[in-house]
Amino acid sequence: MSADGRHERPSRPHWSRTAALAALLFLAALAAGLVVSAAARWRSAWLISTVTSRGFLIHASIVVIGAALLTLVLRGLKRISAAYRRRYRFDGQSGTAIIEFALVMPIGLFLVLLMAQSAMLLVGHLCVHYAAFCAARSAVVYVPADFTDTSGEEPNYVIDDAMSSPKMGAIQRAAAWAVLPISSSSRHLPAGDAGILADGIDGIFSLYGESVPVWVDRLLAEKLYYAETYTDVELLPPADGDLYYGENEEIHVTVRHIFYLSVPYARRLYAMIDSLNGVELDFGWGEYGLEIAATCRLTNEGSEDDVIVEELLTRPIPGKPLYQMHGVGNYPEPILTDDLTTDDSPYQKQNEPEPTDMEPVEMGREK
Repeated sequence: MSADGRHERPSRPHWSRTAALAALLFLAALAAGLVVSAAARWRSAWLISTVTSRGFLIHASIVVIGAALLTLVLRGLKRISAAYRRRYRFDGQSGTAIIEFALVMPIGLFLVLLMAQSAMLLVGHLCVHYAAFCAARSAVVYVPADFTDTSGEEPNYVIDDAMSSPKMGAIQRAAAWAVLPISSSSRHLPAGDAGILADGIDGIFSLYGESVPVWVDRLLAEKLYYAETYTDVELLPPADGDLYYGENEEIHVTVRHIFYLSVPYARRLYAMIDSLNGVELDFGWGEYGLEIAATCRLTNEGSEDDVIVEELLTRPIPGKPLYQMHGVGNYPEPILTDDLTTDDSPYQKQNEPEPTDMEPVEMGREK
């Protein structure tokens, strides 16, 4: 009890706070270990390279340290306000509340903005590394393809120009579509050619009887333009200076994407700190981006595979149309039908017993 007759709350020992901080760091390390072990179990090399990359670890550390600093600031502010009240013996708390808000507002807002931008950059690193994996996977399929009749590209030969090379164009599109979720949709961006992609999304939602989301018509074209403009794909030339890639040769693909920094105040700070990768974008005013690079390598298939086009038939679902795929080149066309009882129904024919010329024989007896 104090001299003025008030009961004082017992102070907590300092070791409890240290133990709480150590437990927080242990949980963060445990979560990172679980992510790495899960990626190893799934054999996702791109995920392992993401969580172990320098940029990912830096931004993850900023999130953890920012959360710890924000907690310390709030606890310190609480102690200062309590001591201020005891010293000046304020009966009301209106004045101290204003002082507390004025003290904590700039520091707390800065830490929150910094943590928000760092969390977005973590997602950006995941998407860019996945884009490198998608581009490498597309490369091992298109590099051995034969485009002699269209672009003059023989198997295992690639022209390093996305405009004149169908192979390089497919690899570029694979990376651009992978970074589409993190691309900017600013109104200052021109609309890209998203007709094929929008039609495909419309067809998927229409097939299941769902309404098409608003973002397909409003945001998809701008996001696709940003993804294609600010994503660069580099295909490493064949080994030993040869013009043709060898069979079972590792193909190295590097993807560089300008990640759009969208959090106010924090975006300029990030661009200034990382001056090598930070850039000022050429649209809008005060827009900044940060370059994220990732590399993936996969083994070249070496030869073009001949795929036999098969007729696939799904089991009918009550109330849903029968979905049948007839292969036409490399682009299958869906055929929808609701009739499952006619003689021309493919599902009906699939389940009919095959005719036979053999007479039935009863088991255990001679005919």
